[in-house]
Amino acid sequence: MDANGTRFHLLLGRGDWGGRCRTDLGRPLEEAFFVSENGGEADVSWDAKRNELTLGRRVFFFRSAPGNRPVRPEQRRGAAMDRFGNVYWISADRTEILVNSAATRETTHFWSSPDACRRPCGVSDSDAFGGFSALPDLPGDSAEPIVLSGLAVTTQHYLVAGTLDPAGLLVFDLQTGGEPRQLLWPVVPVNPTPVPFAPFDLSAANDGGVFILDSQNWRVWRLDRTFAVVAVLGSGGAAPAARPEDFTAVDGSPSHAAVPAAVTLDLAIPVAAANPVAIAALPDGSFLLLDSPPGAAFSNILRYQGGAQAGTGVSTAAATALVDLDLRAAFRLLGHDFAYVETDQTERTDLLYVVGQDGDQAFVFQLTLKGEQIVLEPLADFVPLRLFGGKALIVGPGSGQAFYDIEDRWVPLVAQRRARFAPTAVLSVQSLDGKQPDCVWHRLLLDACIPPECEVAVASRAGNDPALLPSAAWNDEPALLRRATGSELPWETAERAAGIDTWELLFQRAKGRYLELRLTLSGSGRSTPRLRALRAWYPRFSYLDHYLPAAYRENAASASFLDRFLANFEGFFTNIEDRIAAVELLLDVRSAPAEALEWLASWFDVALDPVWDETRRRLFLRHATDFFEWRGTVPGLMMALRLALDDCPGDSIFDIEPARSPAIRIVEKFSTRVIPGAVYRGMAATSEIDGLPLRPQQGAWDPSQGAAALERRYTELTGRQYTAQAPDRRTDPAGWAAWVDFSRQTLGFVPQAVAGDPVDTDLWRRLLQGRYPSLAALNEAWRSSYSDWSEIPLPAALPRRAAALNDWLLFEGVVLPSRAAAHRFTVYLPQSQLMADDQRLALAFRVAGLEKPAHTSFDVKLYWAFFRVGEARLGTDTLVDVGGRSPAFLSPFVLDQSFLGSGYLAPDRQSRAGGFR
Repeated sequence: MDANGTRFHLLLGRGDWGGRCRTDLGRPLEEAFFVSENGGEADVSWDAKRNELTLGRRVFFFRSAPGNRPVRPEQRRGAAMDRFGNVYWISADRTEILVNSAATRETTHFWSSPDACRRPCGVSDSDAFGGFSALPDLPGDSAEPIVLSGLAVTTQHYLVAGTLDPAGLLVFDLQTGGEPRQLLWPVVPVNPTPVPFAPFDLSAANDGGVFILDSQNWRVWRLDRTFAVVAVLGSGGAAPAARPEDFTAVDGSPSHAAVPAAVTLDLAIPVAAANPVAIAALPDGSFLLLDSPPGAAFSNILRYQGGAQAGTGVSTAAATALVDLDLRAAFRLLGHDFAYVETDQTERTDLLYVVGQDGDQAFVFQLTLKGEQIVLEPLADFVPLRLFGGKALIVGPGSGQAFYDIEDRWVPLVAQRRARFAPTAVLSVQSLDGKQPDCVWHRLLLDACIPPECEVAVASRAGNDPALLPSAAWNDEPALLRRATGSELPWETAERAAGIDTWELLFQRAKGRYLELRLTLSGSGRSTPRLRALRAWYPRFSYLDHYLPAAYRENAASASFLDRFLANFEGFFTNIEDRIAAVELLLDVRSAPAEALEWLASWFDVALDPVWDETRRRLFLRHATDFFEWRGTVPGLMMALRLALDDCPGDSIFDIEPARSPAIRIVEKFSTRVIPGAVYRGMAATSEIDGLPLRPQQGAWDPSQGAAALERRYTELTGRQYTAQAPDRRTDPAGWAAWVDFSRQTLGFVPQAVAGDPVDTDLWRRLLQGRYPSLAALNEAWRSSYSDWSEIPLPAALPRRAAALNDWLLFEGVVLPSRAAAHRFTVYLPQSQLMADDQRLALAFRVAGLEKPAHTSFDVKLYWAFFRVGEARLGTDTLVDVGGRSPAFLSPFVLDQSFLGSGYLAPDRQSRAGGFR
């Protein structure tokens, strides 16, 4: 409702457009959306990504050239990409592994069997779980090259390649480099016949293991992250022998899958496929198989869970709906390879790319899981493959992107913007109720993108009886005009920012309670109008009726013209009045336009950081009162740091007691202080005897032994006299070093107080006043005769009395270190993939410097400095994982810029050209 009481009907979103609109044949628009999404020739389509109505989408189908050579199954190569973007694959002769470097984009030799010694590095049956065996020594000049088949890179950054002769695996540690570990497929203990094993395709599992497809024997093997064969439940194998656990869960659940004591044939997963040609692991531990029977027209997609087939197979024939009607009879999609991609898009969570044996085009399916059954919905995306070599389709880890090969290069699969649309479409908006008879409908506004070669024509008809509307004639309305000022809704800027304009027209003869609209969309075939929202305003607020005398309404024809003429001014002034009436929207951070956030921040005398996105700005303003309430405290500093550095900021930043420990840590230095053991021993047992205690000598000095015992130990060790003050370091460096070393080893601290320093002396006296209720109590304990607290000096030598000696130990071992650690803290930052370490350090320094209390000093470090011997802090919220060794967080060392343990030493190109040495 606007300032004049005028309301509007709104169409926004698929539910409104699909349910309240009809096609020219009278069917709901939702049916047309369904037909279009399944490849049918509908006149309109719904763009779920943009939430817009368009002309019916047509799929561009690649037509092969007459001389096109289809790809062949024997062209398949094992290929995979690591976390850094390097791609590894098997050469054409199947005896060499090549690598395409992400840094140089050059293809070089990675490994071949002549590069290494012929002594396999497998482990014996008695030493390893899984039953892998080692080959005997083979002379290098008599060994044949190892034949490779299938390749994958695991999530633990190991490259695994299958071998046919001898049957087994090669495992490369991509993190540390070096020669591969050769695992040979074993023989059955009770039968000398080898276990059949012919790897064809490999796929890395999320748990660090790998799935191995043996298409020759119609079986799948699963290996865990230690590359031991796993007995999958339901595969038909016997229960495996129990494996000793190094770590066990608190609730008693197994920490990993069962591992058998030896590899036998019944541990493999038999697959019910005529010709399995590819395998893809899913995040839930299951896997997909691509079954392409020879001579068939389409492939089947099978899913296996827990060692058994889950649900029924799904045919790639669903892609037929994407093809033009005249080409469907000859269409074939017999899969050569496929790739599973898990993306971050809300509308397309899982995608499956399938390339046929023609090698010209990849078809995209949306993969969903309903119970145990997979569902494939074809997507109208044109994904061509130019000069596809047939090696493989691969997926970049964590990138949500699939790649294919062109000779020795790997390029991403990209949906081409070769959109095709229906030339025209007609849709009608069903009866809109104006709530009163003879309602004069005001204006129509469309939030839409209408390219120059496209058009949206509007016609209307209105009446008081909805039953008579279908027989009423349509009245053509004027052409839509783009509003230069944007939306008529007050303070609405989101549509403008998204590239959507607001188009409007004034209804000319739409009078009646019920209104129907007919929208005719026209396009060029390559472009289409995109309709986001429709608003039909009613009733018209007439300046003629409200502000002019009745004489201006006597003549119906002139009154109609004058009413529509004054509506131009009404639209201008009402827009201003709406903004005034809705000014409170500017004061609410949830509704204020993005350009008003700086103004809102100025109310708090705050200048928002220019690098902050809109989400961070609104989040800060929404919790500004909480932030300023805790400013200058540890929680307030944590709020500021997390707001600036968190990858995904949320409301939990401003929780004083968060549900989980934040990644950023603030360590106050006083909390890391250590009370020396001598102080504990002195507080536990205080001797009232002067001089030496009457008990045998102990290995460690105890305060109850007295100062004389300590001095004697020092004299026996160094030949010097021990004092409470350090020797002069400049004149006696050897004596100073011996004194410091002895103090640290014997007392647990190095005395720091200076006898003549007034600050230290005053602190010493205040300590004594806090420990003793009166001066008399101190004299009694010390057996002294001080008449005033100011007469008590700071000891220059070790006190001889036990009570005085304990007080001195407490002062030197606890009070002075606490003073040195007070008002100091360190901020520890976790690793991030979104911002470089030096940028995070600089930003954290700036934020902490602005938000810390003025009397404190601080330092900012990375977690590399936090986890060191003697300082690592492990708690219930600590996750024991690969941590900083994860390749996602590592980068090559840079001289004078990298921290120890924060990266890896990148080999040069010459060393890589010759393989591992």
